[in-house]
Amino acid sequence: MMLITSWKTENQSKKKLLIQAFTRKSFAAEHAGYEDNEILELYGDQIVNTVMTKWLYDSYSTIPDSFNDDFFYSTKNEAELTKIRANYVNKSALAHCIDILNLDDYLLLGKSDEKNEVWRNEKVRCDLFEAIIGAIAVDSEWDFKQIEKSCKTMWGMLDFEMNAAKKALDFLHKYQIEQIAGKAMPDTAVQKYYEDDEYYEDYDND
Repeated sequence: MMLITSWKTENQSKKKLLIQAFTRKSFAAEHAGYEDNEILELYGDQIVNTVMTKWLYDSYSTIPDSFNDDFFYSTKNEAELTKIRANYVNKSALAHCIDILNLDDYLLLGKSDEKNEVWRNEKVRCDLFEAIIGAIAVDSEWDFKQIEKSCKTMWGMLDFEMNAAKKALDFLHKYQIEQIAGKAMPDTAVQKYYEDDEYYEDYDND
């Protein structure tokens, strides 16, 4: 594990808060002058849910100019909103955000945590995500816009990764279709394809 205490910042109070966000209880118990991240994690857990709820509201709500004229509507139903929320606010998703940034490398771990390799545990990495968001809330004096931006930035990495994976799959699918159509393939490969009775019959019957 890399030591986050080596990070440099001119503001010492910010540095302490940053270090605290990465400090496990086991490390704080073994080292005087450190505070663990459990309270920051508690705050972060609630904040993440609130930010996601607001994001869903902003993304899918239809708000009338006057409630005298119309009702409040959502373009997604409850089940759809719940599914979208679950894609981002779950242990695996939050832990994966930490994985993408390799932030678990900076966890401050006690001897027992080191022995048990707790950084491999999804919950530990999920807790770290929440502690970081909790620290941002404290540092920003609960500036919702700044907190929201931080959450969206980290969630955005999941979107980027998922979109990259989708593009890769789309490319492979297109390539497979071109293979079936006999395009973008060496002549010998096309010939072998049509000589294969099973695939030839499937293609011929389409």
